[in-house]
Amino acid sequence: MYKYLIENDFDVKLDKGFNIFNSVSTKVLKNTGTLISNELNLKEIKNLIDCTNIDTMLLVYGRIKMMVSRQCFIGSSEGEGKKIVN
Repeated sequence: MYKYLIENDFDVKLDKGFNIFNSVSTKVLKNTGTLISNELNLKEIKNLIDCTNIDTMLLVYGRIKMMVSRQCFIGSSEGEGKKIVN
């Protein structure tokens, strides 16, 4: 789908799912804008912005889920409320 949109001149802006860490990623993906990874420090953010010519966005406030573990084996087998049988 992404390839189709780019090839047909759609204005594509990437969200956090693409986890953009550097300017090479923005050049390879050939999009018109991107949300920069939340894991970068200030120096890395400045460098990325200086090295790219597309719109860059950064989430600066809000609760951010860094990891979701929906099928946690330990939690479902030995977690809260589970009885451990020896």
